[in-house]
Amino acid sequence: MPEENRFYALLFLDIPTALEVRDHQGNDEAAQFLGEVTGRLGRIRRQHGGEEVRAVGSTMLCRFDQADAALRAACEMRTVMNISRVAGTQPRLRIGLHAGEVMVQGRGFYGEAVSTSARLVTLCQPGQVLVSSAVHTLLPEASRRALRPLAAPPEWLASSGALYEAIAESDAVSVNDAQAAFSQAARTATRTLESAAAGTGRPVPLTALHRKHPGPEVAAEARTATAPAGERRLCLVRGRSILIADRRTPTVTIGRDDGNDIVIEISTVSRRHAHLDWREDGVFLVDHSWNGTYVYDGQGHERHVHNAEVRLADSGLLCPGCPGSHEEAEAIRYIEAH
Repeated sequence: MPEENRFYALLFLDIPTALEVRDHQGNDEAAQFLGEVTGRLGRIRRQHGGEEVRAVGSTMLCRFDQADAALRAACEMRTVMNISRVAGTQPRLRIGLHAGEVMVQGRGFYGEAVSTSARLVTLCQPGQVLVSSAVHTLLPEASRRALRPLAAPPEWLASSGALYEAIAESDAVSVNDAQAAFSQAARTATRTLESAAAGTGRPVPLTALHRKHPGPEVAAEARTATAPAGERRLCLVRGRSILIADRRTPTVTIGRDDGNDIVIEISTVSRRHAHLDWREDGVFLVDHSWNGTYVYDGQGHERHVHNAEVRLADSGLLCPGCPGSHEEAEAIRYIEAH
């Protein structure tokens, strides 16, 4: 079969936790652990249009046609693993993203770009996503904002150029960002924002609440309003988008149906699963689903809320329909701001 040269964005990952499981629990447990973790990662890869090239031991090489899709997949993989427990262990990933021409012959997939992506993983700390300059140049401006430059080792700098780190979601959206986003929303009638957040130095995009555009009287108020001192509001973060529950938008709905503000298309989520309810004394999660909603506080403690309500304070994660350890889990981060 003849060789073909093709250009791909490459995602190379390693699961170092598998070695810890093997050392403490044995080979059979490590194999089971790897099987479950790679199954979850494979689901995320497919959602973003990636294909697995090969998996050897605790490593996996995937290819993507688009660099932005590879970056989104890598960040979602990290987020899901950070709230997962497999056989009582939290999987930790090391992920490197590189792009370049590869030689494809039958099942063979090789070339300098493959070697470089594997070498990039060796520079990663557990839980880190590193991005080469080759990928950085292919990304749209909005995606580049999720990266920060790193001091690259001299040998890497000489051969492959600059090095970047994908900002963890917990770092990318802070309470300051939430405050800035709320201030923007208070001045904007449509609540769809892309301008720079005051004081943060980077944009804070807000997802449009399409079914909650304010009426003329509320819009007029919003154009001149400022955030009342000490007023509670909750920012919901999904990917790089933020939705806000506040006095002007007191309800945010979650569910499988397209009519919800946050749509989660997994089988364990009900059509009208839950909603966030803003009240004078805080923002409450109100669950009215078949399977409930799993709430995680900042320390990772889990609470199952089923046909009940709970006040959301500080920051944490919501997993509608299944716990964070489930392979289909989709997490929504929440941040309380004043």
